[in-house]
Amino acid sequence: MRIRFTSTISSSSPSRTRTDSNLCVVHNTTSRSRKVSTEIRPHISRRSGHVQASLMTHSAKLADSKSKATTGKSTDAPITIVAGNEAADLDSIACATAMAAILSVKGECCVPYVCVPRDDLPLRPDAQWLLEDAGVDAREAIVFADELDIHNLASEGRLKSLVLVDHNAPAGPLAGLASNVSRVVDHHENSGTFASTDAVDVTIEMVGSCSTLVWGELEKAGIDDPALRRLLLGAVLLDTQNLGDGARHTNKDAQALASLAAEPALRPGETAAALYEELKRRRFDQSNLSARDLLRRDYKQWRMGAYEVGIASFGVPFQDACSLLDALGSFRDERGVDFLVCMSAFNDADNNFKRQLLLSGGKEPGVAESLKAMGLSLEEQGIGIQALDDGSEVNLNKSSDSDVLCFIQKDVKQSRKQIQPCLLKFFEQQQSV
Repeated sequence: MRIRFTSTISSSSPSRTRTDSNLCVVHNTTSRSRKVSTEIRPHISRRSGHVQASLMTHSAKLADSKSKATTGKSTDAPITIVAGNEAADLDSIACATAMAAILSVKGECCVPYVCVPRDDLPLRPDAQWLLEDAGVDAREAIVFADELDIHNLASEGRLKSLVLVDHNAPAGPLAGLASNVSRVVDHHENSGTFASTDAVDVTIEMVGSCSTLVWGELEKAGIDDPALRRLLLGAVLLDTQNLGDGARHTNKDAQALASLAAEPALRPGETAAALYEELKRRRFDQSNLSARDLLRRDYKQWRMGAYEVGIASFGVPFQDACSLLDALGSFRDERGVDFLVCMSAFNDADNNFKRQLLLSGGKEPGVAESLKAMGLSLEEQGIGIQALDDGSEVNLNKSSDSDVLCFIQKDVKQSRKQIQPCLLKFFEQQQSV
């Protein structure tokens, strides 16, 4: 297994990424990049000030691969699946789409895979809008979880390999497929799923957005597709809050933004800041979503010690989420989890970025004590939290089937990426309630 771990990057060239001396270096792909860049040059047309980028060659290849994956025969060429994580946010979708296009250019029959049903895409209005705006037809080019059973594909001998982007351990519909993984590109803490003896190419760099890493792959492949660049640009902008002070980002994220923000990824006269504001507005406009939709729109689940734990992220303050507390119990039952954690990220009335954290469990004996211990553990592990007052802000008494604790996060840089490992450490130390 080849693993690359990188912190802050200062080099402007992806091929010169600094690596640990005990790990492998990034391969030089200059000659291949030149060849690809002269052969693949998508047509760009502009209508009403919009960039109408259809992916052309890439789109046709992805659509053909999707058809073979979902309706093909056992005699067809094996399929490579590029899968984002369970949350299926814009970063995961952009990475899966771009990485699949990169591998398709290299001659693989490859499709991007999104780990949620197709009907869940409208729950991600920022991703749905950017796909349409960039000219990417999700119906034709992307496979959703309810359209393909990857386990069946593998059992039929039609799965060539599985590429993970924006996560580094197969979970959800991908659980049990670790032996099929050939490549990982991610920016989360290493789960240790793949040992040094595995024939898996693993790239894990703690950058702000996984799309930054896929941008590097796009550059090395010599692909200059405006639609792919716009997708990756949007994801990096959101994940790094346009390189804002309250967000986690590195020099490499800044380099990616500088490169991706050039024409033709932006419309005539459009700025990266304007695109960021539009995406942010669409992502956080969740006012019409039901409590259940809020909980399931950006949801991940893990086995932590003896417990099943889910984390739901959304962009509505707890006090504005209609019937949220009433929905916690039924959602826990639906997903089969012992504890449900909710994370809210939003801008307040003064446009200040805020985060809230909610810990919930059932009414079984010992749960309330476990929640208190959980909160204390998070605080001890550096997740700064402050109790969110009951009563006028959030009426915890509304929740008849749940024990709940609500907090304000004092450090808004602490996202699910940082919370999840802390929760894992806590639950691995616990005995069954």
